[in-house]
Amino acid sequence: MVRHDFNAEVRGLKDFPKDERPPVLLSFFSFRTMVALGTLFPLLTIIGWFKRNRLVESPGYLKIMLWSIPLPYIAIELGWVLAEVGRQPWIVYGLMKTSDAASPIASSQVLISLIAFILVYSLLGAVGFYLIVKNARQGPAPEAVPEAAAEPAAA
Repeated sequence: MVRHDFNAEVRGLKDFPKDERPPVLLSFFSFRTMVALGTLFPLLTIIGWFKRNRLVESPGYLKIMLWSIPLPYIAIELGWVLAEVGRQPWIVYGLMKTSDAASPIASSQVLISLIAFILVYSLLGAVGFYLIVKNARQGPAPEAVPEAAAEPAAA
């Protein structure tokens, strides 16, 4: 299919020299896990659609959905792992290897950048968490609560 010819030869991984093969195991599991998660998401959506009027009666489903919150982020990261690991050892296939493209900078410079990123994103995360907790404790604005729900029912 890549060559737009059904008679074209398809070369296997063993047809390439060992030093030009990507790490297969990591690529294999990244792809399989990403596909499994990509199958799980529509299934959970379909189940939720059928339970949409009875969600309060489905605490198990709600717990599954709660624990599923990080899964899209994991799927995205696995996609990046597959893309980056799967093309190794090449930056540009047949022209430049990753080892030739690495910048000649000191490891201390990389460490300083890493520490700076960790500090900035930790600060942003802490501020975001603080604001979420503050707003959750404050509750909805009075104008957001419908009239019927705001007044207690007469006994």
